[in-house]
Amino acid sequence: MNQEIPWIGKPFALFYGFCYYPRGGFCDFENTFDSVESAVKSASDRDDPLEWWHVIDLRTLKAVAGNEEGLFGVAENMKDIKQ
Repeated sequence: MNQEIPWIGKPFALFYGFCYYPRGGFCDFENTFDSVESAVKSASDRDDPLEWWHVIDLRTLKAVAGNEEGLFGVAENMKDIKQ
């Protein structure tokens, strides 16, 4: 089954969007990554700068990285994360 769904098993999920056109919920999901750094790089390296983004650790279901616009009150989860 993992061959059919290549992102299964990667523990960090990137969600992002634009404040003027949020899709909402899982529709804001972009992809999963092996590391926080990979997910942050994906969010940062876009040609169209994102208004908000956050990375979720799928093992703990907590936000571990994101820009201020994308955190919406979960900054306490990021105390030990350096952006």
